[in-house]
Amino acid sequence: MKKVNLLGGDILAGIFFFILGIFCAYTSFLMILESINKGKVETKMIGFYETWFTSPGLLGTLLGIIMILLGACLAIQAIRKGGNLKFISWLKIKSIIISLEFKRGLLALILFGIYVFGLLGRIHYYIATFLFLSSVMLIFYRKSPFKLIFICAIVSFLLTFFFGKVARIPLP
Repeated sequence: MKKVNLLGGDILAGIFFFILGIFCAYTSFLMILESINKGKVETKMIGFYETWFTSPGLLGTLLGIIMILLGACLAIQAIRKGGNLKFISWLKIKSIIISLEFKRGLLALILFGIYVFGLLGRIHYYIATFLFLSSVMLIFYRKSPFKLIFICAIVSFLLTFFFGKVARIPLP
């Protein structure tokens, strides 16, 4: 693969992480503001300083800002080295969308959305994780279904046991 194409990939990755960083920083900062508004503090600035360091959105805001900076650095550095996006054509995009790998990845992404937004919190964590893992492994690793189901059952049990019982992390 040509170096220019790799630099074009760096530009795309930089743009992606820049946009993702904006989204993460914005939504996490909204969590900080929400925790300030829920507090019973008479002065908002005092409430801001008191809840800033204990807010659940602090880490997400910092990671979002870091992604913005690193994404911008990656894209700018690739452009300075001569990278461009001319390698992208509608024919290549069409061939990627038609490919089996893209369809499998899209299906896995849809299953992940169903797992996070549909199953977690509605059914037991073990069962939701088992269903998600087994369906994704059946998509990508098409060997013996009985072997896959056995492996998924063990992994789901271990995840539930170690996070829920040993580490005492509350599971959905």
